[in-house]
Amino acid sequence: MVSWPEAIGGAPDPFVFPARGGWAVKLFGDVGTDAPITLTDPRAGERLEIRVSVADVPQVGVWINCGGWAPPGRTPYYNLALEPCIGAPDRLLDAVEAWGTAQTLDPGEERRWEVEVTLEGEQ
Repeated sequence: MVSWPEAIGGAPDPFVFPARGGWAVKLFGDVGTDAPITLTDPRAGERLEIRVSVADVPQVGVWINCGGWAPPGRTPYYNLALEPCIGAPDRLLDAVEAWGTAQTLDPGEERRWEVEVTLEGEQ
């Protein structure tokens, strides 16, 4: 388990969206084991689990948008997403050349994978 933001040198306190935003970031990490990717909100008693096969889906992206991004013509908003990834980062050229994580297919080859999502919490 990786506690964030403590794992990257931040405070051990839970992440809370800041009132003053204007930024967005996408972080990537290796899934590491077949254990679930988990996002918890202990104050609300909620838990999101995403389970994948590491052989098929080896990375996870964490998208944190604190009012720093929105589609053209829209007002920036706040959101957080866990994104199972078959390579990282999102830009294919970087995934191939700089990170060496892009998966490839031969002509006519297919690849399938499964994602299991569980949401638990107070109803």
